[in-house]
Amino acid sequence: MKARLFRLVSFSAAAGLAVFGVMLTLQVRSNLEDRRQTDFEVETSKFTVEVETALTRLQDRIHALVALFETSQEVTEAEFEHFLDVTGMFEETSVLGVAVAPVVKADRVDELNAALARRWESRMLLGYPSLTLTPRGNRSDFMPVVYFESRGLSRDAVGEDLARLPALRLAAERALAGTGPQLSAPQRLAGASDRTPPNMMLIGATEHGRLGLRPDRTDESNPAVIAYDFTPAILIADLFARSRPDRFALQVHDVTGTAPLLVARLEEPAAEERFNHVETIEVAGRRWRLSYMPGPAFVAQGSLIWLYVMSGVALLLLGALAVAVDQLIKRREELARRVEERTAQLVVMNEQLAEA
Repeated sequence: MKARLFRLVSFSAAAGLAVFGVMLTLQVRSNLEDRRQTDFEVETSKFTVEVETALTRLQDRIHALVALFETSQEVTEAEFEHFLDVTGMFEETSVLGVAVAPVVKADRVDELNAALARRWESRMLLGYPSLTLTPRGNRSDFMPVVYFESRGLSRDAVGEDLARLPALRLAAERALAGTGPQLSAPQRLAGASDRTPPNMMLIGATEHGRLGLRPDRTDESNPAVIAYDFTPAILIADLFARSRPDRFALQVHDVTGTAPLLVARLEEPAAEERFNHVETIEVAGRRWRLSYMPGPAFVAQGSLIWLYVMSGVALLLLGALAVAVDQLIKRREELARRVEERTAQLVVMNEQLAEA
């Protein structure tokens, strides 16, 4: 009876230890995953700061160009080109082109055309095409591109009216209102596929656009807008390549309006999704949502197979110990039974001897 009770106690203890081990394994697993979640959020938050810093650097370049126009008596096409060259504007691989467009009233377009004609020779030497502005539409003002430098040295954008596109006009009007550089909504060129990353315009403004193309009038300002045509996906990809691209995947959406607009998609996420992390940043008048997902390297680094193996080995050892104890108890029971049987036989033999 005592042996059976001891066996019951030993098996109960083994079962209790097994349950405790499983609970401990689950708790350790939960703690490790919480730690990984924290590490993932810290790592991706650092990258978000890098994105914000890069965009701030672009805005600082806008401010520098605005200051050039506001502090100079006259900024010619050659000086504009030289400034972009010495400041390393196109070292920013995401920047495709930089445009300067004066804000021109409809009744002063002829004055601007006459000034462009007087500067034709110097513009031609710099590769500018012949330009005669023709107002289109019933608007009271226009924003024609008269200065333009691009990465590919193309000047196809010269003469384009930035105010013609509602998204650009809205960003330009906000910049002119004194709210600082403004981003336009993401847009793709006509005929581009859905996989083509969209471009955006970062637009700054000055009330004193001294291009030397309009007669100075003390009774009014000479507003102009400065627009950087850039691809956010390239800017983010450059930052991404300098970090550890296999650590996480990233999708960036512009969520300023009602419908999210894809800005950039980098890498494919791993199958593990429970560590996803989302951050939102304000960028020059617009709101971006950065959705991070774990990459293959992050998933591989956080593998918990070792924990499961150790737990399995511990459970196997516990089971083996329980079986060994049970076998020991069985042997003691068998030995006790044999001792009792032998004792009974000796008692019988003694009684028989006594009778004899």
